[in-house]
Amino acid sequence: MLPQSAKTRSELALFLKFLRRRVDGDVPDLGPHPRLPSRLGKRVTQEELAEAIGVSREWYGMLESAATTRPSPALVERLADALAATPPERARLFQLALPELGRVELRDDSVAVLEGFSRLRSLTKRLWAATSTEDVLATASEDIANWFDGAILIEGSRRRDSGIWESRAVDDQQERNDASSVIRELEHEVLPTSEAIDALNLYPRLENAGDTGTPELHPLPVQREVVKLYARRRLAGFTFIKGRLRTRTGLIGGFCIVHELGHSYSAADRAVLGAFAELSSLALS
Repeated sequence: MLPQSAKTRSELALFLKFLRRRVDGDVPDLGPHPRLPSRLGKRVTQEELAEAIGVSREWYGMLESAATTRPSPALVERLADALAATPPERARLFQLALPELGRVELRDDSVAVLEGFSRLRSLTKRLWAATSTEDVLATASEDIANWFDGAILIEGSRRRDSGIWESRAVDDQQERNDASSVIRELEHEVLPTSEAIDALNLYPRLENAGDTGTPELHPLPVQREVVKLYARRRLAGFTFIKGRLRTRTGLIGGFCIVHELGHSYSAADRAVLGAFAELSSLALS
């Protein structure tokens, strides 16, 4: 029988091969590393993956051949990003690559934290390269969409003046769904006064950049109007979470994530959205 360490290395080698060969040949990036145009449409090779994570092909090849090479936690993190590993796959990768973790079952929230750090690092680099408010909102909204991948609407909002709001969904398809049309009707028809619209978007009971809130934080008059609109549209309703943007000039906007009624937001969801909003606020400052 193989020693346990050799068995673990063998499992890691097979798992890495599976993840690498699963990557769609048309993906433009491996994690934050852009692929060469000549590689698009082709299977990801060991050499290409090694370059993406910053090691030699020979060194990475030893991982896939079950050699005694031992990766660092930072390298495993880069591997998981480049291979687009899901949270459970990321946990498995860490357990196989770092045997001391194999004796500890990673909790779901621990996996979410690892994934959250990865998203936030990627976002920070992109935000710092943004050159306008529109770029910041679009960049953050796209990364938020990757985290909340089951949302039916994700949009960034910007207040141009008191009562004058500009909102943009991640893609055109979201602009045409029920959740988006209900929000537009609320903003432009049901709550026409500037005070009501600002209450809808700014959450007066939240103060800081990165604060997050859910529907129950709306003022009661706004909640009543929302219920009436759902009844008129014959909809059960939606659940959502918002994060606020604040710069040196005050509250200027936020992000809104909408799911079907019955969805619940975890502590990790709130923490990630709050961090996204805070980073975006810093970029806008």
